[in-house]
Amino acid sequence: MSVTQNHVVRNRNHDTSNMSIRIGQTIDGLYRERAIMPLYLIERNFPQRVEEGSDEEKAALLSMNEKFGIQWVYSFLSVDAKKSYCIYEGPSKAEIRDASKALELPVDTITEIDSRVNNDGKCVVLSMRDFEREREIRLRMEQELEQARNLQLGMLPDGPPDLKDADVGFYTRPATEVGGDFYDYFLSEHSTLTVALGDATGHGMQAGTIVAATKGLFQNLSSAAGVVEALSHMSRKLKNMSIGRNVMALAMVKIEGNRLSYSSAGIPPMLLYRSQTKEVQEILLEGLPLGLKSSGNYRAHETELYPGDVVFLMTDGLPERLDPDSNEYGYSRPMSVFRDIAHNSAERICKLMVEAGDKWADGREQEDDVSVAVYKFVGDTSKN
Repeated sequence: MSVTQNHVVRNRNHDTSNMSIRIGQTIDGLYRERAIMPLYLIERNFPQRVEEGSDEEKAALLSMNEKFGIQWVYSFLSVDAKKSYCIYEGPSKAEIRDASKALELPVDTITEIDSRVNNDGKCVVLSMRDFEREREIRLRMEQELEQARNLQLGMLPDGPPDLKDADVGFYTRPATEVGGDFYDYFLSEHSTLTVALGDATGHGMQAGTIVAATKGLFQNLSSAAGVVEALSHMSRKLKNMSIGRNVMALAMVKIEGNRLSYSSAGIPPMLLYRSQTKEVQEILLEGLPLGLKSSGNYRAHETELYPGDVVFLMTDGLPERLDPDSNEYGYSRPMSVFRDIAHNSAERICKLMVEAGDKWADGREQEDDVSVAVYKFVGDTSKN
């Protein structure tokens, strides 16, 4: 993809070492060469790395900008070259959006830079060094977030457990550099499997902090602890950590043989596909997210699994996917899709469930982390 304005380009007719944008000495324009227009910072996200455009593309961009009465000032790329920050002058946000639409360029956010006018009504002289400083700050933040993201992804299991009587799958896709979703499992020496799928409030570094704390608490649980006891213990510990208003919604499933125990702390319901009837049960247990209170009043759901039965856990990022008209994907649609695809492997079910949400979104950007976990029982219950 080539986008002319999305790389660091400076005006060739100016000395960039001390380049400034001088509009006038007063708001009335005692010194000005043209009408004063506000400055805007535009953020654009691209699916692929951005390359420099051709001379023809540059000419088309300049011509379109002139048509809509806007003026490009400065731009730079993110570290991964998939996001650009562009500064424009223009009459309003509408002209910038219209010009971008005509050029088929994305516009994710437009922020007016309102520091051009002093309190006494005099216009500010903006130095290119101001924009360079902003560029350095944003790039440093992106690098720090990328490091945090790598750290968080490193805390996730390398892969699902390899079990004789079950097929297990996990999938997660953050909406931002550092997501708030979390999954993990613990396999005891007696082959009792405990699976956790969680969703921390917020995104970024704060969410990463509570994810790290939750993983530590989960891995230190006794294999003998029941799901209700485990959630209660984790909630108390997180509450005592004084991590502000950050909480963790979490589902926990413990499976021993073909016996399943499930509890929930403020997360979407568990879906259970029954192979004998080919129906999907929705199991909703109310409970406060971990860390909100010392006691979350958690309850357990106990059941037995039979060959071909499939357990599906999800964070709210999936049912809350929005289509272009802001309609939610909802909970009934995932149930219907799950029923139709439950015959697949656990990994394949994860993939198909997330793809169904993407299809509903129809190109709309993902606004929340999406994570799912699947447990498919393939054991022989006659031995139990």
